[in-house]
Amino acid sequence: MLSKCNVFKEELEDSYKKIFVSKKDRMQLDTSSKGSQIRWYKDNIFIKLDCLGYEGISEELVSKLLDYSNVEHVQYEVCEIYEDNKFIGNGCYSFNFLNEDEQVFTFASILKKYSRDYATFNYDEVFEAMYDATGFDVRIYLDHCICIDAIVKNEDRHFNNLAIIRYSNGKFS
Repeated sequence: MLSKCNVFKEELEDSYKKIFVSKKDRMQLDTSSKGSQIRWYKDNIFIKLDCLGYEGISEELVSKLLDYSNVEHVQYEVCEIYEDNKFIGNGCYSFNFLNEDEQVFTFASILKKYSRDYATFNYDEVFEAMYDATGFDVRIYLDHCICIDAIVKNEDRHFNNLAIIRYSNGKFS
C-alpha cells in the first residue's frame, strides 16, 4: 500500500505549477508560531514556501473545503518554487485579492495601537477592541476562523494571521 501512496504523491507533485521568483521578490519575513516562512510577491501573486513540508497542501485543502461554504476566502494552490532558477521547495500561491484602494491590516497591527496587553485579551476583549479601533464587527469573521481551525486542527492561529481590509474611505471590512 505504501508504494501506491508514493506513486500517487509523485504524480501529484508532477502536476504542481512551477513558479519562478528571484531573491529580490522576497517579502519581509513573516513569523508564525511554527517559525518564519519565506514569502514572495511577483506578478500580482503571493507565494509561500513550506517550512514543515505540508503548509501548501493544507492551504489548498482548506480553500477547497471553503469552496463548499458561504465563507469568503482566498484560493490557494500548491506549487514548486524556484528562486533564481534553483528549486528550493514546495509551497503554495494565491492571487492578490485586493483592489488598488484596499489595504490589509492584521489584528496585531491594530491591537498593538489599542493596548500593549492585547496578547492576553479573551474573545470578547478582542471583539470590543477591534470594534473600538475600526468600527467593524469582526465577530462573524472570528467565529468562522475559530470553527474552521477546529475542523482542520489549525495550530497556527494568531493575531498576525487574522486580518481585515481597509478601503480608501477609511471603512473596514
